[in-house]
Amino acid sequence: MSKSPSDKPSKPSRSTGLPGEVRAALATAKQADKDYVAFPTPWTAPTPYPWREDWNAALAQRDGTRLQGIFTYPSLTASDRAFMLIIVHERLAKDSRCAEWLAKEFSHDDPFALMLRAELHFHQATAARGAGTGDTVHSDAATTWVGNCHLAHELADKAYELSGDPAALAIQQSFALGMHTPDSDDLPIMEIFERWSSVDPWNIAGWHQLVLSSDERWSGDPELQLNLAGHIAHDAPEGHLVLGKVPEYIDERFRYVYLFNTDRSNDVDPVRRDFYEQDFIRDIVKTAWDRLVSPGPINNPDHAPNPEVETPLGRAAFSNFVFCLSMCGFHQEAFEALWRSRGYYRPGTPWVLGRKVKRSVAAVSAWRS
Repeated sequence: MSKSPSDKPSKPSRSTGLPGEVRAALATAKQADKDYVAFPTPWTAPTPYPWREDWNAALAQRDGTRLQGIFTYPSLTASDRAFMLIIVHERLAKDSRCAEWLAKEFSHDDPFALMLRAELHFHQATAARGAGTGDTVHSDAATTWVGNCHLAHELADKAYELSGDPAALAIQQSFALGMHTPDSDDLPIMEIFERWSSVDPWNIAGWHQLVLSSDERWSGDPELQLNLAGHIAHDAPEGHLVLGKVPEYIDERFRYVYLFNTDRSNDVDPVRRDFYEQDFIRDIVKTAWDRLVSPGPINNPDHAPNPEVETPLGRAAFSNFVFCLSMCGFHQEAFEALWRSRGYYRPGTPWVLGRKVKRSVAAVSAWRS
């Protein structure tokens, strides 16, 4: 018996199973994508740091003389040099031969060699520990982790004694992760912070590393990250790019709250909204934003190209605010942050993922319409 046309199964509609609000959100996101053409230079990547390409090339070519020459560029800040050393650590995780070369090439005890070997020991520490939570780390691996973090700290100390370079102190902030034990009353995380910040208080590389090490799991202090965010917001120099780190501290604190203090069977968005809409968090975020765009080197009402804004840190400073301001209900400011970043959005923390970007841009776009 043949089937009539009406017996054939119908093709599912693309909208089947999608609630109206989801379809509306998708439509808004698509419109937001179209709106990007309104930005002066939509979705252009920031201009690399002048030294970064040379630095990566010297590492790839195993050119120690060139590497040391780049490190002494007169235009570099202590924060730049600390970021250069962080790049070395990141490369070591991908290139085991580079680790062997560094150990042989820089076995002497000048400050630069000592800082490189400090990063090498930190690489060995993190490789031994792995990425799991503390209770999953084998005792032998934990011993290697702690021992190498201490060795890295000692080498960086010696480098600072010989050179007085604040970069040697700033890189120690990551090493602190392996120098703190839960049964200890001391807080090496904050001792190290106080040391480098007393010499170079707004070293962005130091604040960048402190985002993670100030997490409650490491510091034991549930209020530390938000206190640090408030300190930056209220006390950093007006227009300083370190103000762009405030959203990262707040987002990392939310990440901890959600992962460890929340029933994760619930939808994350209402939980996140409740967190960001607390008055004191709104105050921190708004203060940091207002002081970042107040009169200073980064402020430009006409949105014309600005050398400092065009660096990766400048773009990151604005892009970090897009989602944070939107979640706090400051949609006009969120749109301005996206505009000032030239439509470029760089995920700034482990919690800032692509899907979150689309939601925040869609929210800002919907608000403007």
